[in-house]
Amino acid sequence: MNTDVLLKTAHRLLELGDFERAESAYTQLVLKGIEKLEVFNNRGSARFALGKYERAIRDYSKAIQLDPRIDYPHFNRANCKFEMGDLAGAIRDYERALQFNPGHPSSYLNRALTYQKKGEHRKALSDFQSFKDHSDGFSSTLLEMRSESFFALGREEEGIKDLYQALDHEGAGKSLFIKLVDLHLERGELKEALSLSKRALNVYSEDQELKLKRAECFVRADAPALAWTDLDVLDDEKEEGNAAYFFLKGKILESLNRFTEAIDLLRKSIYIDPENVESWLVLAGVYFKAKDFQNCLDAVKRVQELDRDFPESYLLAAKANYELGKFYAANAQWELYEARGGDIPEAYLFKGFALIERQNFDEAARAFDKAIRLNPKNPDAYLGRGNASLANSQYENALKYYDQALEIAPDFRSVHFNRGVALKNLGKPQSAIKAWERAADLHHPKAEAYLRRYRK
Repeated sequence: MNTDVLLKTAHRLLELGDFERAESAYTQLVLKGIEKLEVFNNRGSARFALGKYERAIRDYSKAIQLDPRIDYPHFNRANCKFEMGDLAGAIRDYERALQFNPGHPSSYLNRALTYQKKGEHRKALSDFQSFKDHSDGFSSTLLEMRSESFFALGREEEGIKDLYQALDHEGAGKSLFIKLVDLHLERGELKEALSLSKRALNVYSEDQELKLKRAECFVRADAPALAWTDLDVLDDEKEEGNAAYFFLKGKILESLNRFTEAIDLLRKSIYIDPENVESWLVLAGVYFKAKDFQNCLDAVKRVQELDRDFPESYLLAAKANYELGKFYAANAQWELYEARGGDIPEAYLFKGFALIERQNFDEAARAFDKAIRLNPKNPDAYLGRGNASLANSQYENALKYYDQALEIAPDFRSVHFNRGVALKNLGKPQSAIKAWERAADLHHPKAEAYLRRYRK
């Protein structure tokens, strides 16, 4: 085969994507002593497509040697270096390509992606803009790519704007809808997440993954019945290996107080994905709500084996131990909860009540004080603080806290009853009787017995 025919054949094979035969044809030309830029550049392209990056680099380097002022061998060699992880070398070659062809949009784009991989997002954004200036604009995919740099720089609003613009492009897929819904959920923007999930289902009306995502939005919006409507029509068999599906159904059933069914589904989710910390933690929470405290502790133990720094697990363990009457164990778990940054009022409430059971009244008072600082509108915190004072024989102090609790919750029967105990100890029997009468009206279980004992 003469040289001209062989060259045309090689070009044709490359265009058709028959890279192995194209590589062979170009090699035959090289063996014939043909030293043309296009031969080495094109053989490099065939080898690049075959994943033979080192050989491709040698070919592109030879093409550059033959004429260093042509941009595309520099560009092609940069692409090889990118694939091999030589990001600095890739950037240098993209710069040379742009030196000889400043209007080449793909050089700007690929350099932007290289900067992204290096974590140099400001430079990446600059190159994305240069690409836009030298091209017809962004596709849906490129808008999504650019958004990653905005998010990395903390410019979330611009990143979200890119993603919404990407949605308006023809061919935007459901994965983009899901990505945006997840972003809104992470930001606590439930209205936006729900609106977008509904928009997605207008496009992909029978898609199970999107129905699952909308159900998640309903769960976050505290609308479990609506979430169940979405999930109840899905086919469990089609989702047999989908841990997230059974996890979400379990959470919904928990919200509906259907604890036995919730536990079954959460255990199924865990069977599929046994190292999912969140699934174990939610399962522990359902066991606690179902008053199965020992199984709650077993699930919490697994959470702590998977992630020792998950504060919520220590709070649940403390609460379960408290309910089982294991007050020392409860207190140990509260200490671990605090050490890991836990800081919610409920934790200090349970800690305070456990400390009272251990007759550590001063520590209990400090725990209730912390609960009050974190949430000054919670009557339970004032009840606990009053109880700590009552147990410490500080009756006037106890009354002060009981009165504050009643300002928030006037019909709190335990407060009325304990207030009566404090008044009796202060030598005010008539006032104590009035407090117990109010507690009896509110059906406190001990109030009638106290009235029979202390009425004259």
